[in-house]
Amino acid sequence: MNPCARAEKTLTVMGGSVGVEPLGTAGLLNAADTMRRGLQVVIVGRRGDRDTETLLKRAFAFSLPARALLVIAPGAALPDNHPAFGKGQADGRATAYVCRGTVCSLPATGVEDFAETIRDMRAGL
Repeated sequence: MNPCARAEKTLTVMGGSVGVEPLGTAGLLNAADTMRRGLQVVIVGRRGDRDTETLLKRAFAFSLPARALLVIAPGAALPDNHPAFGKGQADGRATAYVCRGTVCSLPATGVEDFAETIRDMRAGL
């Protein structure tokens, strides 16, 4: 059973206890929210390069409490079960992908495109 399926099963089994032990299940509710609405931001670029640092700075400008942020070097591989597996740079520039669940955005290389992508993915568009 994959990790997401195990997490879903745990949430289903434990979900009934929310009404009985609301404080004791706060962590469970937080995990459910992160799993369903959390965003993974993947920036493919070299640390220290201007375009990579610009995208990274823009990512931190957003309030995304359930965010996971990865910066990977061009050519580095993500695990094959990661939604951004196989994605790389566009036109040799630092490139950002915003993923929710198993779906990732189109590549964004410009700061404004990246910001719009974050807003759209956060809104569930």
